[in-house]
Amino acid sequence: MLGIGWIVSFFIFNGWAIVQEVHNSGHNTLGQLLTYSDAHSCKQGILLNDYNIGGYILLVSRQRVFIDGRGPQLPLGDGQTLLQAYDQIVESPATKVGPLLTYYGISRVLMEQSTLDSSVTAGFRSFLTHSSAWYQVSPSGTAVLYQSTSCLPKSD
Repeated sequence: MLGIGWIVSFFIFNGWAIVQEVHNSGHNTLGQLLTYSDAHSCKQGILLNDYNIGGYILLVSRQRVFIDGRGPQLPLGDGQTLLQAYDQIVESPATKVGPLLTYYGISRVLMEQSTLDSSVTAGFRSFLTHSSAWYQVSPSGTAVLYQSTSCLPKSD
């Protein structure tokens, strides 16, 4: 039987490994995007993030993430698990993505470029790229940040 100390050590070690990997990569794009997002993004709403980077975001940022490795099977009020909801959003055809982002209160999207390049997420990528309600904050790199136009400063 695993003790709680081992479990905590496992998560701390894995989180540190991810932090080191991202910070030691030459581009550091994910870290730069999180720094930008912390300073300039709207604070309302949730950040829809790549499942693989949710734990890293929690370690280095104050963002409210949609999903991380701690509880992907948690039930939501609509009968789905968190992981099923995540899959539904990123694997939906473009016509269904907007209503899902609104339903879950998502105002920012941070995904690894490799996830967006996948054929499984083609509808999701198409929606973010072509919707007038969303804009790309960062150039394509190792990760990409999109933000809802509802986050733009209001002009008086």
